[in-house]
Formats: sequence, structure tokens, C-alpha cells
Amino acid sequence: MSHMAGETGSSAHKRDFIKTPVGNIAGQRRRQQALSVGKERRDAMVRAKRLCRVDDNDESTNIADTDVAMDDEIGALEEQTVRTVEELKIAASFLGKGSFKKKLEVLRSLRRILSQTVVPPVDAAVHAGVVPILVQCISFGSSDEQLLEAAWCLTNIATGDSEQTRALLPALPLLIAHLGGAKA
Repeated sequence: MSHMAGETGSSAHKRDFIKTPVGNIAGQRRRQQALSVGKERRDAMVRAKRLCRVDDNDESTNIADTDVAMDDEIGALEEQTVRTVEELKIAASFLGKGSFKKKLEVLRSLRRILSQTVVPPVDAAVHAGVVPILVQCISFGSSDEQLLEAAWCLTNIATGDSEQTRALLPALPLLIAHLGGAKA
């Protein structure tokens, strides 16, 4: 029996050791590591969703050709982004018949552009002046479809670097108001 009592004392000692500050530090380190692993997984998932599938059947290209093609594709995508932002500016200022439909089409096009690649052309969109137009598109009184597309574009821009995310500051009050459920 005394042998059992010794084991109980030993396990109690082990529990006391876990409760010490050193045990807490190790636990904090594990939690922090779990958080960073989760964040990395989430970021990888976002990148995977944005990944534009390339034809896997063409295995004859080498890495240099792929890099040149990727640079060309990125350049073309940035040009397309600037053109789409200009179209959105025109559609936003146009008040005639069919203006709502045209604005919605351009918003969808912009959202697809900002969502389709591993390296979205966020910088080109921000420098082309898209944020004020998107803020206008999420203003109260906008249709739900327009609100969805514009907010989606804004969230895609928010995934950029810190400078690009800072460019969204004018949109935050309206986004927060919409998230809070305020509806006009």
C-alpha cells in the first residue's frame, strides 16, 4: 500500500510541476504555434482559392519560360485591372438607362480580376483609384448585389500589403455599419 501512496505523491508532484510558470510558458508557446499554423493554413487556403489553374498537360516549358510568361500575365492583368477601374469610374458617373446593370457587370469583372491569381493586381487597382468608387458603391441605398460585389472587392484589396490595406481606411465606417446591420 505504501508503494501506491508513493505513486500518488509522485503524480501530484508532476501536476504541481505542470502548474509552474515554466509549464505555463511552454503551454503559451504551444498555443502560439497552433495559432501560427492555423493562420498559415488559412493563408494557404486563400492563395489556393485565388490560384488560376494552368494547363498541366504542357510539360515542355522550362522554369525560365514560365517566369517570363508569368511576368507577361501579371503585366496584362494589371493593364486589365486599370481598364476595369476606368470602366467602373465611367459606370459610376453614368446615371442613364442601364447604368445599374453596367456598374454591376464592371464590379463583378473587377472582383473576378482581384480574386483569380496567386498575386492579385491589388496595387494596380489601388493606384488606379478604385477605393473611392468602391466606397461610393457601398453607400447606403445601394442594391444588395452591388453592395456584395463592392465589399468583396474591398476585402480582396485588404489581403494586400499594409499600404494597400491602409488605402481602405475611408471604406471602413461604411463596412462596419453594414456589418452592424444598419440598413437604409
